[in-house]
Amino acid sequence: MSFDIIISALSVLLFISLVMFFFFRQKALLQFFQQEEYESGRFLRWVWDKKAFDIRTSLVTIAALYLGNINLSNQGTTQGELQIFSILSLYIIALVLGVVVSRKTLKNSKKPLVMTMRAKRILGLSVVVSISSFFIAVLLLNLPKEAVLVFYQLPPLFLVVADLLLKPFEHRVKNKFLVEAKEKVRALNPTIIAISGSYGKTSTKHILAHILGASAPTLATPGSVNTEMGVTRIIREQLEKRHKFFVVEMGAYGEGSIAKLCALAPPKMGIITGIGQAHLERFGDVATIFKAKFELSKAATKNGGSSIINATRMPQNLLQQRLDENIEQYTIMRSDKADIAGDVYIEDIKADENGLHFNLIEKGDGDDKSFAITAPVYGNHQAENIGLAIIAAKKLGVPMDTIQAALRNLPQTRHRLELFKSAQGPWVLDDAYNSNPKGFAEALLTLNILTKSEENGGNAILITPGMVELGTDHDKEHYEIGKLAGKIVDIAAVVTSERIPSFIKGFEEIKKPEQQLRQFKSQEEAQTWVKETAANGDVILYENNLPDLFEATVRF
Repeated sequence: MSFDIIISALSVLLFISLVMFFFFRQKALLQFFQQEEYESGRFLRWVWDKKAFDIRTSLVTIAALYLGNINLSNQGTTQGELQIFSILSLYIIALVLGVVVSRKTLKNSKKPLVMTMRAKRILGLSVVVSISSFFIAVLLLNLPKEAVLVFYQLPPLFLVVADLLLKPFEHRVKNKFLVEAKEKVRALNPTIIAISGSYGKTSTKHILAHILGASAPTLATPGSVNTEMGVTRIIREQLEKRHKFFVVEMGAYGEGSIAKLCALAPPKMGIITGIGQAHLERFGDVATIFKAKFELSKAATKNGGSSIINATRMPQNLLQQRLDENIEQYTIMRSDKADIAGDVYIEDIKADENGLHFNLIEKGDGDDKSFAITAPVYGNHQAENIGLAIIAAKKLGVPMDTIQAALRNLPQTRHRLELFKSAQGPWVLDDAYNSNPKGFAEALLTLNILTKSEENGGNAILITPGMVELGTDHDKEHYEIGKLAGKIVDIAAVVTSERIPSFIKGFEEIKKPEQQLRQFKSQEEAQTWVKETAANGDVILYENNLPDLFEATVRF
């Protein structure tokens, strides 16, 4: 075989390796772009903060470039051919190494990339853009060979460029689906109950859907689906003529988000579960969060309906201003005594290993009505979610005895203080989808109840990476929750502790000598350790499970 044939074969292999490198590198990064809801600014900040730059491929390429700068022309033909062979081989090795690392990142992700049609279009176009740009730079512009090192760092930018180029097309596709969904809603005309809030909305949705389902066919958006396109898909694929009620969770990712959702699924009833620090990083301040969430009540009133609000979990000054304006119809629920009077009160909340017990009081003109409520779910805050669901169901015509019966066999909500016995023996209190101070505190108190019961009585074990999107309150809230954990848990297994030094500080200040603090780099490490360590009678609280955006250490 002649040397020319070998070089030609290596050149073809080099081209294939280059295409594969850009494909798998951009696919690995696409999962993080997708987790950032395709918000270019947030994605590029994540890349910078995580230092998700290419290292391995660049280092091997630098070796190839160095070898190419050595002059072997005076060493004879064989030495020169060997040099070319070695350079091309090093380039191929560099690119294949980049492919291997990218595939490993994809494989190890906790939240796998979902190859939707949009994701496929972005990935395909970004590969075309990257390869085209590379050859334009190398062949037409005749840039120095060292420019290849720059191209290895550009895949995040290629994804953003591809997304921007596709925006007009995506906008047309999105509008087409939105129009279809809106027309379907108008034609079927279900009674729509929309739920929003900083926390508790998913649990409240599942509770209400369970109660309503006992009296009439009911559809609820599944899981944590709460975006415009997510709700659009559920309407187009699952909403049917038989559904009398449609319960829709609505998430706010900025001002106007809920207004758009209300235009898609016009609510006859709105439920606002509470306003807190969740997503403070996105909104900047609580007043902006409050305004965004109350787009729901405005829409419900416009549609001739009303809203139910959990006044206990609201900024009292902002709520009072809203009530003083008297522009919307509200039913106010409280679980405490405060300046703002409630129409319904949650009182005498008690929790044990069998779940929650409380009284729901309907205020009247000297004739209050009291109802005893029991539900096999955990966390005192769930009493408020249940109360909101009860008020909504009653307003929609469900008899109280039907509501009470439905609640007695209420299923737990997945990953939201879900209690079950693990195959290994210990009990698991799964609160993996929670990430707010109030919910974290309630989970710790529930852990305390369960470990003090006669049935369990083992160690209270906490596994947590802390909370996210608390903005300037990040350190303060983690310090306070760390102190509470120090009063309750026997073993605190902290994941990515460098994110939450104030939690460590609060825990260490309170804990006794026999209590343990363990630190892990990943959720997987912590889970492996606890499976090997926990015993029968122990209760393991999984409090939050960070997406790859926060936990993953990306090293290309």
